[in-house]
Amino acid sequence: MLPPYLLALHQPPLASPPTLTVSARGRVYPSKALLTALRLRAGQPADLLPPSPACPVWQLDLRPQARRRISWHANTRPRIESVTLPAGLVEPSTPLLLALTTTSPTAPGLYPLTLAAA
Repeated sequence: MLPPYLLALHQPPLASPPTLTVSARGRVYPSKALLTALRLRAGQPADLLPPSPACPVWQLDLRPQARRRISWHANTRPRIESVTLPAGLVEPSTPLLLALTTTSPTAPGLYPLTLAAA
């Protein structure tokens, strides 16, 4: 007699959500899923905008006038350097993990982000 068929055991694994990790040093590391979803490339203008009174959510800024660029060198992960963060927002021992909420921008080049479950 065969064991009962459990559908959950035969489902493909869920794709990892498009996320990015923010370090206390102001470095932003996009995941492979985020790089693919938004077709990010080296040298592309990019910045991370923290919540503000004008916009209460985190935003990934991919507009041409973004202040920083994605750096991607041999043997390194792609990253955005020197992002300005409010003091004390990110603990040195616990990086902040943000998830892309939609692959459609809310405004041209601005993608909303939310806190992701670790």
